[in-house]
Amino acid sequence: FTLSDGKTVITVPANGTVGTATVTAPDNVYVGANDPVIKSIATVEGADVGKFEQLTLDKTPVSTSVTDEPGTPGNEGDLVKVTI
Repeated sequence: FTLSDGKTVITVPANGTVGTATVTAPDNVYVGANDPVIKSIATVEGADVGKFEQLTLDKTPVSTSVTDEPGTPGNEGDLVKVTI
């Protein structure tokens, strides 16, 4: 799957149901809310994509809000995981 940014690719292995990708939130030096990270599935590619009888992509964007918190020594960032 290629996400709407055109560069983030999620690979789901054969016979698998899960794939992962890392998306970096825009850096915000201030404490508080950041701009949301908004992505959607844009395309599906691969050798076996033609084997699906009917593959319909839901291109509805998923929006994730990230709230920045002050870091501590050795832990300077926030990790947010999203499942689509």
